Amino acid sequence: MAIGGKTIFDTDAHYVETLYDIVDYIDDDDPWKLKFEYGSTANRSVPISFWPSLSRPDGFNYPSIKRRDVDFNTKEGVVQLMEEMSFDKILLLSEQILTFAMLEEDKRQTKFSEAYIRYMLDKIADADEGMYMSIPVPYNDPIKAAELIDDYASEKAIIGACVLTARIEPPMGHRKYDPIYDACQRADLPVLFHGGSATLDNFGWLSGFTTIMETHALGFLFDNMTTIANVVSQGVPEKFPKLDFVFQETGLFWIPMMMYRMDMEYLRMQDEAVLMRKRPSEYMKEFYYGTQPMEIVPDKKYLQYVIEMIGGPDRLMYASDYPHEDFDDPSAINELTFLTEEEKEGILGKNAEEVFGV
Repeated sequence: MAIGGKTIFDTDAHYVETLYDIVDYIDDDDPWKLKFEYGSTANRSVPISFWPSLSRPDGFNYPSIKRRDVDFNTKEGVVQLMEEMSFDKILLLSEQILTFAMLEEDKRQTKFSEAYIRYMLDKIADADEGMYMSIPVPYNDPIKAAELIDDYASEKAIIGACVLTARIEPPMGHRKYDPIYDACQRADLPVLFHGGSATLDNFGWLSGFTTIMETHALGFLFDNMTTIANVVSQGVPEKFPKLDFVFQETGLFWIPMMMYRMDMEYLRMQDEAVLMRKRPSEYMKEFYYGTQPMEIVPDKKYLQYVIEMIGGPDRLMYASDYPHEDFDDPSAINELTFLTEEEKEGILGKNAEEVFGV
């Protein structure tokens, strides 16, 4: 299925699971089974629906944006998508994880995460067919999250641990999350930081916006800017030096801005950065970044400069974000004339194969 001889590895596609799908994977004697089961229709989420698409009447597919229509909540649907998009490998992320920002300090995250993992391993994920998955990290309970990683990281189809970075308090550099990072490092499991604050009615950062255009432009950006600043300044890469970090669904242009703003602050206030051994930009050039959503620019040289500033094409991994309305197909990379064929091969597949070990 490769395009032009290039292996295509989509590192961010959302499997559209529902509570109806996973409820059977909660033990019968667990009181949470009834709570998840009650009213678990095909469109119920955890705990409520709050997708960006629900702020508009046209749902996932905005009328001005082309999207392939594939039933994406069955294994057959995943196979169909891979065939139509020429994907050789795909990393499936939970769709319901996008509701985690709505959940307070209780057991809903952990119960959902474990049931989701069991469901996906039983019904969908299949390493032999190139269908991989990530663990949705229940960050509200770092100890339980670490236990889930310990229990399931050895599964061949599990190749990452996904943290929804929407409005996490405290942010992910805090020492309370060290058990999560420690478990991932022991398991050689990359950490995926995925934004999620894109709604209109539940934006979270501040109120008063009146269009989804505003919140969708800002939300994911705020999430990962907050995360990268906190993770770097609190020395997480130094505490867990063998761990790979991947930032997803935020595009690319924000990265150099954060690099050099943080460098400026670091040079002024190094006494606050007791665990850091180098400039923030140097850590950020060691991270990896999903390409989606690729910014639309009047001149591709701007994109070329940004890629150079963040460490070059080796830092990038192709991501589609299917089935969301702003997904990118592989042509978003293949049509970049300033990249060599080798660099395109890296972004489209080889970089991810190396990071995820598949």
